[in-house]
Amino acid sequence: WPNEKAHELYYRLDINQFKRFNPRVLAGGLIYCAKIFLNAKISLQEIADLSFCTDVSIMNVMKRIFEHLELNNKIKIIFSI
Repeated sequence: WPNEKAHELYYRLDINQFKRFNPRVLAGGLIYCAKIFLNAKISLQEIADLSFCTDVSIMNVMKRIFEHLELNNKIKIIFSI
């Protein structure tokens, strides 16, 4: 499930680098990252609505998470960069 994968990703982060982000946005970003890994059928807008933040802020946090965890190949595949 996405929440278990989100927990795993959270514990891999150096949380000091993410202190400036709103906790709801960070949680939404982690859930969206987990959704990508698990190919879950949850839209970005659904996650944004549930975490009371915008989809743009979730995408920004998600990109930072992927960069921080050195998963750049995964993000290039997702966004076809």
